[in-house]
Amino acid sequence: MTPHSARLGAFVARTTVATLLATASQTAFAAFIDKADNTDNLNLGSSWIDGVVPGSNDIVSWFQLAGANSVLLGGDLSFNGLVIGQTGGPVTIGGANLLTIGTAGIDMNAASQNLTIDSNLAITPGSQTWN
Repeated sequence: MTPHSARLGAFVARTTVATLLATASQTAFAAFIDKADNTDNLNLGSSWIDGVVPGSNDIVSWFQLAGANSVLLGGDLSFNGLVIGQTGGPVTIGGANLLTIGTAGIDMNAASQNLTIDSNLAITPGSQTWN
């Protein structure tokens, strides 16, 4: 192996590792996804302000909705956590599907209304904070 090909091989290896780490770090961090002010099923992009259905690393939030928000899951969903803030009415999540809440738990520190989960519910094992 020539010194040039050894340097090229080391460069390719470092670049590959850096790319893998960058990709992994993007999927490991949770995003905060805000609920749109509508009653579309939660498994639809239209139910979320950014048009993207949250995943298991994401924390979903209900803030500044005009009135009560009663929504169906529409499919099995998994969120890392739920945050309920100032809303114009209670928040109800229903349906026959499974909602899985991850280790971020449920945060209602800023809640002005109640949250009712009226669907099948699973809690991810691990330490959780519920406020």
